[in-house]
Parts: sequence; structure tokens; C-alpha cells
Amino acid sequence: MTDTDLQGDQKKIDDLGLAVSDRIEIKDVSLIEARVLRRDFSDNASYRVEIQRKARVLDRDSKSFRVVAELRFLAFQNHENSQTVGVEVSAVFSLRYAISDDPSLTDENFDAFAQSNGVFNAWPYFREFLQSSLVRVGLPPFTLPVLRFTNSDLLGNQQPNEPDHAAGDRQ
Repeated sequence: MTDTDLQGDQKKIDDLGLAVSDRIEIKDVSLIEARVLRRDFSDNASYRVEIQRKARVLDRDSKSFRVVAELRFLAFQNHENSQTVGVEVSAVFSLRYAISDDPSLTDENFDAFAQSNGVFNAWPYFREFLQSSLVRVGLPPFTLPVLRFTNSDLLGNQQPNEPDHAAGDRQ
């Protein structure tokens, strides 16, 4: 797929999701699953962070639908190309939306909406959950970066964010 194709697809994805976002109101956000795991993780080491995200639509009818957004923070210590997870914080959020009935909206519209707006709407809740969870397991807080979407994110080929952080540069 060429860059031109991706730009065309990006426009299509934006348009598909926008058709839904023009007709909805968020009604509820709930944490429905969570996991916090700290293994042997040195406070003085540098580490690599990976942030994963995905979303799907559930329970759609003519008046409402739900997006389930799964967000995951992984920290790997930077030694000997370690793939061992030192810290994992993951959360699954359920976002319930009310929608004005529009029979022209398709599954493709809702899928595009979930991948962009659904994740975007859950992001601040995950940021707070991550910060408080890290502090509770004895680590300094980490501030999630601004959520940025790439063409591959919205096309379903999500690539995790992988910033490197030194021990003193976690916030």
C-alpha cells in the first residue's frame, strides 16, 4: 500500500467515524477489567515503554452502543535486549454511548469510530489509572503522552509507542 493509498484510507476512516461522532453522546465510562504486575524492576535502570491499544464495538442497537477499549502499558528494562516485562498495567474500559437512530450507519462506521474516538475517550481514564497504579506498587508515576493516531493505527495495524526512558526521566 502506498502513502497515497494510506492518505485516501485515512480520509475514508475519518469520514466513517465522523458520521457516528456527529450523532452520539457519551453516557457512561466504566473500568471492567484491570491488571497491575510488578516484577523485579530496578528504579535506577533505564527502560523501554510500550503502549498498546485496541477497541471494538459491542451491544449496538438503534439507540445505543458500547465500545470496549483495551489499553496496556508495558515497561522492559534496557539490558541485553530483554523482552522480560518488568511492569505491566492494563485496563479494559466500557464506554456506553447514546445514538440518534440513523439506518445509514454501518458496522464499518462504528468500527472506525471505536478505533479513534473510543480509544481517545478512554485515554484520560487510563492515564489516571496508570499513574495511581504505578505509585501504589512503589514506582514513580508515568505520564502517558498525548494520544496520536497514525494511518496504521486506524487501519487496524496498530504499532505500539516505544519511547525509551532513563530512570530519572519517567514523567
